[in-house]
Amino acid sequence: LYDVELVRDDYNAGHVVNSLICRKRNIKTLGIQHTASPYDAPQLAFVEFDHYCSYGKLYEELFSLFWDEQKILSTGREGLDWVIEIYKDPAYIDTLKERMGKLYQERKYTVVVLFPGVAERCLINRWKEMFRGLEMVQALDLDVNVFLRFRSMEHLEYEYTRCFKDLTESDPRFILDHDNFLTQDLMAVSDLIITPNASLGINEASAIDKAVLTFDYTNTATLYFDGFGNDFVMTAAEQVKRAFMGLKNSFGDFDCDWSRLKEFLNHHTDGRNCERLRDA
Repeated sequence: LYDVELVRDDYNAGHVVNSLICRKRNIKTLGIQHTASPYDAPQLAFVEFDHYCSYGKLYEELFSLFWDEQKILSTGREGLDWVIEIYKDPAYIDTLKERMGKLYQERKYTVVVLFPGVAERCLINRWKEMFRGLEMVQALDLDVNVFLRFRSMEHLEYEYTRCFKDLTESDPRFILDHDNFLTQDLMAVSDLIITPNASLGINEASAIDKAVLTFDYTNTATLYFDGFGNDFVMTAAEQVKRAFMGLKNSFGDFDCDWSRLKEFLNHHTDGRNCERLRDA
């Protein structure tokens, strides 16, 4: 027997039954939230834990009607510690850049584009819109390396994702590399990070003060990201092109409240979230 069960599948309704059984056996349950909203993952409105670890106050506000009787611990996301540690290590950053320069042509800018999974809630027409946006970027005379990061290389086998692989084969600026660098490595050396709307990548990018924009694959992002600037959420190809053009003036004309985003998505960005989880 054990005293505490750490639960990471809060999105799985089966955890409720498990929690009730644990309670009968005097076992405490400690749940860790997923990055989602009631619009993307309504099942998170029905979590059942003795204690529930929260990443940031945005999620607590979004689910406030449903988590009012749930004991919340504002631990933050423990995985943030890793990306913060990488970003604050100049020697490691220099090593990353050196490795990148040996593998690929050195360019003025680096951009990471994170893609969602291939779940049905991610609309195919939005995938196509993102690809059309990258095609527009391809036509630009822009000195940039663009790392395309999928959840799995197997996700490139779908009809609406294969075209991204074709893009990397026709233009050396577009790179598919899931072997040489961690996603957090690429984030640490990037000038712009583009994420899906329900992605921990937004939390990670904001925690290290990177320019981050999100592309809405589920048609829900404006329902909960409306307070962070008119340019933060993208839905169209032209916006993707404009995002890349923003590199030239450090996004000086973009309406994005990244400091507020950092504050609302992350309870803590001091690199001690894992310690808080252990204490919990």
